[in-house]
Amino acid sequence: MERARRGDAAAFGLLMRKHAPLVRRVLTNRLGKTDALDDLAQETWLHVYTGLPGLRETGRFAAWLQGIVLNVARLWLREQRAHARLSEALTREGAERARVPSSTAAFCSSVEAMVTAREEQNALFAAMETLPRRRVRRHDSATGTGCRTRRSRSGWAYR
Repeated sequence: MERARRGDAAAFGLLMRKHAPLVRRVLTNRLGKTDALDDLAQETWLHVYTGLPGLRETGRFAAWLQGIVLNVARLWLREQRAHARLSEALTREGAERARVPSSTAAFCSSVEAMVTAREEQNALFAAMETLPRRRVRRHDSATGTGCRTRRSRSGWAYR
């Protein structure tokens, strides 16, 4: 145990072989037969390897290991439930989209055009921000010449 804690790979391998049945048993009891068992066992051993130097009571290694296995299983179950909820929501959304009238296609193309226009506007504003700041003479309403411009945080404003 002490050699494994100090990073000895051979000692850690022996530790793995000795306790691998415990890891498989806890995962199988908690999750049943699943294709993810090997991946979860590997993830468990990764947590053990990184956490082993911090283990204070080496005599309680099996209990510590079992706690890690249970946490890995809980996280996996939580991810599976979240994935199932997301899949269900996407399936429901897909069914709702199938019932949408064909006028939606025109709306979507106009939204795409608006997004494209906004992106072009943002690119223009970014280019304008690189221009040097300067004032232009005031607009003379009598002659119709000149204008006063100022740069603001959100872009250019014209008066």
